Amino acid sequence: MRRRLAIHGATDEAVGLVPLLEANPTVSLVAVYDPDVASARERLRALGDLRASALSSLLTDDPRALAELPLDAVIETGGTPVPFARRFPEAAARGVQIVSPLTARLLWGYGHPASEAPVRDRKADLLQALHEVVESVNLTVDPDELFSRMLEIALGVTGADRGSLMLLDAERQELTVRVAVGIEPELWPKIRVPLGQGIAGRVAADARPMRLRGKADRQAFRIVRERLDVESALCVPLVHEGQVLGVLNLHHGSRADAFSDADLAFAEQLGRLDAQILHRAQEHAQLREQAQRYRVVRAVREALAGPEPLETRLGRLCHLVAERAGRGIATVYLHDAEEGELRLAATSLAGGGFGGEYRVAPGQGIDGRAAAERRAAFLRGEGGALAYAALPLVAGDALVGVLSVQAGASPPSGRGAEEMLLELAAAAADEIAHAEREARMASHATKVSAVNETGISSMFTSPTRSRSALMTRSPLMKPPPLNVQSIRRSTSKRSIATAQSRYTPSLPAA
Repeated sequence: MRRRLAIHGATDEAVGLVPLLEANPTVSLVAVYDPDVASARERLRALGDLRASALSSLLTDDPRALAELPLDAVIETGGTPVPFARRFPEAAARGVQIVSPLTARLLWGYGHPASEAPVRDRKADLLQALHEVVESVNLTVDPDELFSRMLEIALGVTGADRGSLMLLDAERQELTVRVAVGIEPELWPKIRVPLGQGIAGRVAADARPMRLRGKADRQAFRIVRERLDVESALCVPLVHEGQVLGVLNLHHGSRADAFSDADLAFAEQLGRLDAQILHRAQEHAQLREQAQRYRVVRAVREALAGPEPLETRLGRLCHLVAERAGRGIATVYLHDAEEGELRLAATSLAGGGFGGEYRVAPGQGIDGRAAAERRAAFLRGEGGALAYAALPLVAGDALVGVLSVQAGASPPSGRGAEEMLLELAAAAADEIAHAEREARMASHATKVSAVNETGISSMFTSPTRSRSALMTRSPLMKPPPLNVQSIRRSTSKRSIATAQSRYTPSLPAA
């Protein structure tokens, strides 16, 4: 599916970009805005009368016409009094990318048939375009699209026939594939290179570039699987402020002398710029994740608010969490301090109605272990996607319960997903603890009121009347009705007779 682009301001630079966009089969130019349509039409004549005539139908001087189109990106030229982003701030929220002409040339122009010179002859222009992306205040370009384009540029400039951009997972101390050419996308999640192992692992560990002519020594580089399709290679680290973020790998399959010293120098410059762009993209991703986690925590508090019974509110929480887990399953167990067990209190599963009979002993299963150790447990599936999470609900020093999450068909992935669940669990634990404190305070207030009512009433009661009769008539002092089913659920170690004795009030003598 083609990406729908529009130009905001028909400057000479934008007009020069039009042939490159038209030659790219992955994009489609759908509109050109300029406040002076007549002048814009004259500038388009530089492309030839036939092309100018065809583009005239895309011209408009109504900015609203641009905003109402289903666009993927707007090329902001700076040739209008009011920038597109300022005029239509809601466009970014809809996912519309706003890029400069140079960035647009980088993403959609270089390397396509209409380019006026071979890619290898335009190194300075390419580096300048990357510099502009780095300096962009709002990195609105999709990171995966940008990383793919960066890799394509590296391949085109150096003449490599395959390559990859690998990112360093600092927690696991291994490299993973973010984008690649010459490797099937299905294999990307399965490729993991520990630091110090192989060419890429050695370059990341030493933070030094490497150029290879011919086959690499398996023993020297601790290569586990030999690449028979690689005759020469360039590998440069992506370093930002002294921190290695990943590596750029470039390969050639048939020539041992495919890469020159100039190619290595260019790859190093590209690696430094890639690292800056990567750092900027990670910063923006973290900001987006923080905003998303804030919204999730607020949604948790809203779900657990209200006058309904706690189990009803917990049911809303389970449905909320299940949706966040890719339409999965969520279950809340509450900690029974007296029995020392977890009691199933709510679930997103349909049906049931007898959840109170299900209990988990400390250390039993993943959920019981999470409760006993008070430490979250995460199980990951293929590609690192979340498969299962057991999150202890801890408020202060008290264990409130456990939130169990089973991911669905579209599971979240990455450290951000785990942090989101941890913050969600922390918010839920605080709200549940608060609700239980309010319930205890209400129960205590009821008992105090009952005692006060009985004391006041006894002052005006005839001595011949039974005090016990007075107490049993008080609506606040009447014993609760005997519920054998409830007793069975709450007394796994006591007999029914013992439980009944607990429900029989001991009245003072008349």
